[in-house]
Amino acid sequence: MTDFLSFVIFSILVPIGVVGGIFGGIKLALRRARLLDVFRDKGVYPSLSRFQALLWTLVFAYTILSVFCIGHLTSIKTSSVDAASNYTTTLLLGALTSVAFSQGLSENKYQQYYNVSIDTTQPQFADAIPRDRPRKFITMLMEDDKYSITRVQLFAWTWIALFVYVLTFSLNLSAAFAYQEKVTVILPDIDHNLLVLSGISQAGFVAGKAAVKAPNAARANAAANTALFTPHN
Repeated sequence: MTDFLSFVIFSILVPIGVVGGIFGGIKLALRRARLLDVFRDKGVYPSLSRFQALLWTLVFAYTILSVFCIGHLTSIKTSSVDAASNYTTTLLLGALTSVAFSQGLSENKYQQYYNVSIDTTQPQFADAIPRDRPRKFITMLMEDDKYSITRVQLFAWTWIALFVYVLTFSLNLSAAFAYQEKVTVILPDIDHNLLVLSGISQAGFVAGKAAVKAPNAARANAAANTALFTPHN
């Protein structure tokens, strides 16, 4: 029988510590770089698709490590780590694919904006935001400086799916501890309907991103480096 303290240590604390240690090591390796830049395009513009992919990566890493630690360091039964559902891997693949597509769209759409430079000594640009200053995270929900329904719904569905996934895993952990001889700890399965809805929301996000036109040359020159316009990724 596994006691409660050992169960908490190996199912929660150790996996979180390993994941946190990995990102801490990355931070030390990058030194002056900001760790949160991992989901910023060009280290400046918050990317919703990267944010989603990062969240799922962290959650999947935690659950896999948790199942592995419980299976090897406690007496509680676990399923094989490689027995993850195809739905789970499909969801992560979809999130990473969304990153690639949105990155390509952003590069093509805003290339003219990225290449524009202005004279910040001019009076009309007195309040200019330096090009390398990170934009606020809330801008990841905007397209062309307006809140986008396709972005908001993707953000919402991401948190809903994460909540369901983590809750399912937590309930499984609780049952496995309470009935150690009868319940097996397994990697959560993504519900098929939730997978479809997540896929539709990602497709809507990419389509909405492609549908919005890039700023024209005049606006790009007038707004470069200022708060008037921010590329959204």
